[in-house]
Amino acid sequence: QRDKETAEADRRQLSEELQLLKKEHTDLQLSLAQAEKNYFETKLKLDRVSGEKQALLQENRSLEGDRDDLRLRLRRVTQENAQIK
Repeated sequence: QRDKETAEADRRQLSEELQLLKKEHTDLQLSLAQAEKNYFETKLKLDRVSGEKQALLQENRSLEGDRDDLRLRLRRVTQENAQIK
């Protein structure tokens, strides 16, 4: 009888431990799913921002070219005005 009670107590304890482990496993799965979701959302944002950065760099290079052209034209016009005076 004593062995039976001990075995039953052990079984209950193991059952409780199993339930706790199942809950911990489920919690870890949810945490992993959330971490993966956050990772992919952040990666998408990074990809978008990287694309925007590339577009801005390209626009900046174009504007630098325009600026250089305008500086050259201004220099020429200034020289022409100086010669006219």
